[in-house]
Parts: sequence; structure tokens; C-alpha cells
Amino acid sequence: MSTKRIQNSTPSGGPVIYSAALRALTPIYARAGSAYLAGSNRTAALTIASQLVATGSEVTLGYWPRQGESPADVGAEEYATLDALGGPGGYGKRAAVSLKAARLGFDADLVRGLARLAASRNTTLVFDAHSPAEADRTLELARVARREGASTGVVLPARWGRSFEDAAMASECDLRVRVVKGQWPDAVQGDRLSREDVLRSAFLHLADRLEELDVPFALATHDVVLLERALAPCRASGTRTEVELLLGLPIRQALKTAQRAAASTRFYVSFGYPGLPYPFRSVLLRPRLARLLAQGVVLGGRNQSIQQHAALAVFGR
Repeated sequence: MSTKRIQNSTPSGGPVIYSAALRALTPIYARAGSAYLAGSNRTAALTIASQLVATGSEVTLGYWPRQGESPADVGAEEYATLDALGGPGGYGKRAAVSLKAARLGFDADLVRGLARLAASRNTTLVFDAHSPAEADRTLELARVARREGASTGVVLPARWGRSFEDAAMASECDLRVRVVKGQWPDAVQGDRLSREDVLRSAFLHLADRLEELDVPFALATHDVVLLERALAPCRASGTRTEVELLLGLPIRQALKTAQRAAASTRFYVSFGYPGLPYPFRSVLLRPRLARLLAQGVVLGGRNQSIQQHAALAVFGR
């Protein structure tokens, strides 16, 4: 994991001391980040994804680019992933590819090409959320992809003040939604939404709003307490709900919770270069993330096989 990526996710400090600290921590972050990767290449991710699809689950493949990788190279990797998922022996209808708009250079022509391929392969494109400053351009690219005929989804962070408005936009534009707590605060909410109880409440309100709007959505959280609360009204109303879990985070209890609620499951399978699925500053504010960071450092790449076996064990495979 590069120093640049760590700087983007941490509060600023004294430039000399802070830079030295970052350099010292880089190997630790790289080891922790490897806990969330199915492998460095697409083949490893596809192999694991096929095993998960065989259990009856669906999958989202996410490429985590290296720092400095060109938008053209990132786009080529995404294109190859889409092609493999929809090719002979693929499972396009049960798969999605997660795109990071900023790493594609917010290139609308590049997105149009990917969307046309996704539409021909019956595979969904999902646009990840990053900083609030990138949200408008990311959502516009999602609309571009949808206009090209691709099944398209967006990620809405519950901690952002704008997400209720973006939920209405998703309804108008026929976009699916993945609900997350959110990594980075926005200018409206700031760090106010950092406590777990407040984040949980915001998550539940956003899920309720999406259900009111009749927008298809997935609950993306490993927080079992939150998942139980979010699934309860869906279970009572008979609404078919999807739970999406990142393969790499502790998975067994969340998966059992989804099964008890008769929710469908989707696994986010990442590959590429090590990175953390949360910014370091959140580790300082949320003890649950500090425990996950420690686990990643201890286990490194072994964590993936542990979580894979845990998932398959729950399905009785």
C-alpha cells in the first residue's frame, strides 16, 4: 500500500514526522490490506467467485488498482473481467463488476464501452462511492452506463447528508443501490456520524427510504447487530432482500444472520493491490475497525482462505 494512499485516508500532522511515520507503517498496511484480496490477479478471483456461485450466492468482483495505474490500464482490466464473467462457462447474470470512477479517470467514453459489454454479457456494473467531492461525477457516470443499457448500481453511504436525495435519483434513473455506512465524512455531517450507534441509525433510515421508493437495494455490512435490525422489517413484510459481504471481513455470523432472514447473499471478491476497505482515521474513531485492522495485520493473506472456508462451511460445502 503506497504512502500516498495512506495520506489520503488520515488526518494531517507535522509534515516531516508524519511522512516518516507513514513510511514506517507502509509494510504494516500492505500486510493488513492483503487480508482483503482474493489474489493479485483476475484468475484467482474468478476461481473463488465460481465456488461461491455454486453455493447459490451471487458475486461482485472488484479490481483494486495500484497507485499510479493509468485509467486505460484499469479500464482494460475491468473489460477483461466483464468478458470472462459473460463468456463460455461464465455466470454473468449472477455477477457484477464494481468500478472506481476516479481510477477510470471519470472517462465517460471508457464507461460507455464497459457498459455496452456489460449489457451484452448480462452483467451488472456497480459504481463504488469514495469521497463526497467525487460523488456527482460518479453518479453521472452511472447514469451514462444505464443509458447504454447496462444493469447499473451505485453505492450510497448512510453517513452522507446527500444520500436521501441520491436515493430519489436512483429511483428515477432505474439504478440499484448498495447501502453502506460510509468511509469518509461529508461537509454536512462531518465527523458527527462516527459513533457506531449513530451510523447504525443513519443506515436504517436510508434503507427505509429506499424501500419506500421501491428501489432494489443490498445491505452491505458485517455489523451483525445492524444487520439483524435492518432485516427485521423486510422479514415481516416479506420483502426479498440482498445482503452483500466483503470476502475478507469476518463472515460467518453475518452470513448466518442473512440466512435466518431468508435474504439472498452476494459476496464482494476483491483482487489486485493491497488496500484497506476503510480509511485509517476511522480506525481511530471506531474500535470495531481497530480490531479488524489488528486481525488483518496478524493474518495477512491467510485471512482470505479462512473467510472462504467459513463461508463454504455455512453453506455446508
